[in-house]
Amino acid sequence: MAKYTFKIFNERDTYVQLNVDNVLNDRKQYGLIYAPGISWKLQMGISF
Repeated sequence: MAKYTFKIFNERDTYVQLNVDNVLNDRKQYGLIYAPGISWKLQMGISF
């Protein structure tokens, strides 16, 4: 996870966050299932 916080218009607290799962792209079999590939999510939030 990487998160960057800043202010918009000098009054609103804002953040942008990047979440990455399985960064090393582990594709091994664990029991009866295989590990999923790389996935990522980019989020943004504003406080009012």
